[in-house]
Amino acid sequence: MCPLLEDDHLRVAIEIPLSRKGWSPLTSALIYISSWQKPCEVYFSLYLSSLTGSPYGACGEAVSSQDAMTLLQKGKRSCDSDSEMEEKDQIIFYEDRNFQGRSYECMSDCTDISSYLSRVGSIRVDSGCFMVYERNSFMGNQFFLRRGEYHDMQRMMSMGMMFDSIRSCRMIPPYRGSFRMRIYERDNFGGQMYELMDDCDNIMERYRMSDCQSCHVMDGHWLMYEQPHYRGRMVYFRPGEYRSFRDMGYSNMRFMSMRRITDMC
Repeated sequence: MCPLLEDDHLRVAIEIPLSRKGWSPLTSALIYISSWQKPCEVYFSLYLSSLTGSPYGACGEAVSSQDAMTLLQKGKRSCDSDSEMEEKDQIIFYEDRNFQGRSYECMSDCTDISSYLSRVGSIRVDSGCFMVYERNSFMGNQFFLRRGEYHDMQRMMSMGMMFDSIRSCRMIPPYRGSFRMRIYERDNFGGQMYELMDDCDNIMERYRMSDCQSCHVMDGHWLMYEQPHYRGRMVYFRPGEYRSFRDMGYSNMRFMSMRRITDMC
């Protein structure tokens, strides 16, 4: 019997997940800290538990305190990594208002919500940020949703959404870096050009720029609005080159303000 499992010794167990370390079939390592043999000396031992064995397994070889602390640090990093991986962006659509009726949970892009629900009456965003679209395949008008509860379509429309039917959605990836975008007066990056690294509530006032017909998003994710001060219809832009807003179907829109998506949703 291992001395560290005797009842007359103090024991502290810290479980470290190892399933992501390629140690299958091991599920975890238990480090027991015990003051045995010598009252003032602390010993560390490593215990391994298998999928089918006893949760405390067989006693392993004693390791030094330095090695034990290394294992503890690895275990903490593993736990932190697992926690980050477990919290995925998620949006839930409900057929009826107040989160009633059938529901559809989505953790990525969805080109056709009508394949799962006959209509959307309310939405809950558990984590992350999403764009919802009026038509299938990310077409038509769009609206930005952050974490929160949206009890009915009327409430969303009072917040600025300019349509009453949601058919597709796109997940906005988390981003913590810098922001940079170039806006151009004409198609194909022609005419005046200005580089933005922060929000701009009115391109006419700041740059004396009356129109914006193309842009190049170098860093970050942005929302562009057809009216100053982030009002009116909006369009989501992720990193990439957008040579012609007219060819993208926005010929009847003039973008007049731009905002970074900085929400840590």
